[in-house]
Amino acid sequence: MADRNVQAAATAATTAAAGAAFQQATQGRF
Repeated sequence: MADRNVQAAATAATTAAAGAAFQQATQGRF
C-alpha cells in the first residue's frame, strides 16, 4: 500500500514538473 502511495506521489510530481516545463517553453515561444 505504501509503495502505491509513493509511486502515485512520484507520478504527480513528474507530471507537475513536465507541465511546468511545457508551460515555460510555450510562453518562451509565444
